[in-house]
Amino acid sequence: MTTVYIDSETTVNETISLLFSKHFIEELNSNLFTLYKVERRNGNCIEMSDDDYPLILRILAGPFENDILFYLMEHGKSKTVPLEVSNYLVLPELMLRAFIDKFSYEEIENIHMIKRKYLAYKQLLLRQFEMAISQS
Repeated sequence: MTTVYIDSETTVNETISLLFSKHFIEELNSNLFTLYKVERRNGNCIEMSDDDYPLILRILAGPFENDILFYLMEHGKSKTVPLEVSNYLVLPELMLRAFIDKFSYEEIENIHMIKRKYLAYKQLLLRQFEMAISQS
């Protein structure tokens, strides 16, 4: 997460320029990007216009920092972010990696369980076929 300090007269374009300069990114085509306002309680992701004032929107959202968050993304690349996802946006990377590891482990366990069930069913069918053939 990156923080930039802006005043009430700083527009979206100026904020993007500040973000680029903070990370030493050349502004080759900064009009490809815009800020998105993500409302945490409902997951709405709203593309901000170039003449919006992010600080004003932040103040209007209320005193809690995490009620809305701003993200720099490509124009038109965003869809509504579900509430479950927006809750994970503020978690540290190590915690997110732990979630991924846990889900990967569970996925592998599910795959093994399905394979065991398949093999048991296959053996049952083969026995049934053998019995049917031997009775004919």
